[in-house]
Amino acid sequence: EYAPPDVRSPSPTSSVGSRHPEDQTSLSDSEGMLSQPQFEQKWDNKIGLGQPSHRELDAQRDPLIPRPTPGSKEEKLAYEEILQHLRHEAGQLHENDMFEQTILRGSKAVVETPVYTRDIDRIMHSMMGPSSS
Repeated sequence: EYAPPDVRSPSPTSSVGSRHPEDQTSLSDSEGMLSQPQFEQKWDNKIGLGQPSHRELDAQRDPLIPRPTPGSKEEKLAYEEILQHLRHEAGQLHENDMFEQTILRGSKAVVETPVYTRDIDRIMHSMMGPSSS
């Protein structure tokens, strides 16, 4: 014998199909104005695909710092730029050091010796923590 069928009210019509908002494509991006290759080229240029990243641009810079004339505005700007870069690197080193210390500390469960007991009350008490006394 089979179980009685589950009788429930039908789903509302709004949940049966899927409704989508109106198309928000701008007229300049519509298929009538741009072909597919033109559209792709436009957005490749807009989001910078194919352009070198900031890291790549930094790697291409000359590592040797030209010596500006002493007391000039260029010397002060170079000094500020170098100081800002050093502060950034020091901050990165500090963050990395804190992360490594956290990782090396590891879980405290490894340090604590496990207690083996058959007393269910002690087991439950140890699981509840010190505030449940």
